[in-house]
Amino acid sequence: MSQPSAREGARLKPGQHWGCCNILKENAARHANDADIERFATTEEGAQLVKEWGRDAGRKLAIVRARLERMLLNGGDMDAAVEWFEDLTSAEAKSILTALAHGR
Repeated sequence: MSQPSAREGARLKPGQHWGCCNILKENAARHANDADIERFATTEEGAQLVKEWGRDAGRKLAIVRARLERMLLNGGDMDAAVEWFEDLTSAEAKSILTALAHGR
């Protein structure tokens, strides 16, 4: 996985990667558990979405994880996608994650 960008590095702790990319290592078919949700909420956009999604956060995070897996792990360039995503603003990242969760 590529190193976080300067903008991302300011938000993440050393050795921590953006929450959504971390969740791809998990089983995409299962609902996200409390640890998955907690890890996802370590970024500004993740925390906002967990709050907005409320009790549906586990299901919506699983939807995001499954859609990202279909797009990237089955023939996509994960390294290029992570690098691109890490350069997005928090608002841009939130918009993309919201669209993935809602199928738009």
